[in-house]
Parts: sequence; structure tokens; C-alpha cells
Amino acid sequence: MPDPVLGKSPPRPRWDNKLMTWSRFLKLRKWAKTVYERTGYHVYLVGSVLTKARPRDIDIAVLVPDAEYRAKYGDTLPGRDDPNRDAWFKDNFPFYHEAMDAITWKVTFVDVKLCSDAWWPEKDRLLLY
Repeated sequence: MPDPVLGKSPPRPRWDNKLMTWSRFLKLRKWAKTVYERTGYHVYLVGSVLTKARPRDIDIAVLVPDAEYRAKYGDTLPGRDDPNRDAWFKDNFPFYHEAMDAITWKVTFVDVKLCSDAWWPEKDRLLLY
């Protein structure tokens, strides 16, 4: 199965490129623990937050076992016309809001995605929980 192609959101100057602090990391780790306890899915920091002190946003992957992900959502991130799109967004939405609550709204944008654990295995991931 090919990895999905991810697009970029438009710039958000008020939210982008904020310092990734130890405090934010600990708050996200606490949130990740609640996600794991509810779902059994591991939560990882991914993307530029692993290499930049001031990442554009904080990318987080909630990794779902591949067979479970494919059974529920298909083979990739749902596109605009995908019949699984509504279910994926409904399942993803609480994670996003909870992560934003954890680091306090209007400070930094958190990009949380439910992903198959088979995607991007060669990319760096930092386990939050």
C-alpha cells in the first residue's frame, strides 16, 4: 500500500513557528496517555517538531494497526469524495480538540492524524505514549 500524499495548510502567522517547549511536550505526553488508555493506539510526535525548535506546527500521528485502519477507512487518508471521509474525521476530531486543549488554544496549531502503522515506517517518530 503506498503512503498517502499529505498537503500543506495555508500559513497561519499568529500560530506558526512557535517554540516547542518542554512544558508543551509534557502536556502532550499527558494527553497521549489518555488517548492510549482509551484506544490502545500509540501516539507519536512526527515531522518538523522532531528537528526544529520552532516548527510550523506540531504534527502528531495516532497509529492504528494497519488491518484495523484499512477495514474502517480504506487504504489511505480519505480524500474529498471518499465515502470513509466522514467517519475518519468524526474519529479524528476529538483527538484534535483534546490536543489543542492540552497545549492551550491559540498558541500553536496541532495537526493530529489517525494513521495506519504501516505508513512511513522509515520516518522518525518520537513516542509520546
